Amino acid sequence: MRIEGPVTIEQEQHLNRLRSLGSRPLRALFASLEPPVMKSLEGEFDAELLDQGGRTASNITRAVFSLSGPWTGKAFRPTDDSKGVGYNCYQYGNERVCKLPMHTEIGPSRLDNRQSLLIKYHELNHGIIRWLVGELRELAPTVIIGFGTFGPKLGVFDRLVRKVPFVMIGPRRKYELELIRVHLPAQTHQDSES
Repeated sequence: MRIEGPVTIEQEQHLNRLRSLGSRPLRALFASLEPPVMKSLEGEFDAELLDQGGRTASNITRAVFSLSGPWTGKAFRPTDDSKGVGYNCYQYGNERVCKLPMHTEIGPSRLDNRQSLLIKYHELNHGIIRWLVGELRELAPTVIIGFGTFGPKLGVFDRLVRKVPFVMIGPRRKYELELIRVHLPAQTHQDSES
């Protein structure tokens, strides 16, 4: 899905530029940026996938990202200066659903070993989503470029890791923690109550 709703002139300029870039220029741009300050990521951000390396790769990636419904963004809440929590947002008609909880932290990138804001799913989710690690860097104060890296990090197999570029604009709405609780795996939810 494309980012919808009102955007500033600056955000629109950034979006148009990013939409025109191929996957390699997107990686080069990402490599030139710094991670956002953790405390600046408070709330829900709208998002869209960028070029995945050609029409076929883009169509496959968009189809996979739509398996849980139309993905529309991510939400963040810092817990301290270097860590936080969050969830993903999906749109079903007029209903917004929040699921796939995540932890965030500042750490070394899988792409270039420089600092990124990392998004990790392995502790709070079941299934293949546990292999996804997101990375964020700031293009402008309200424009964040991300890369999802999907697959195991096993030295010689690094070249098989799928790299999924996306852009986020925001924050656009408040963080709604209560929406995430109904989507947490049962064991994690019980552990959080004890």
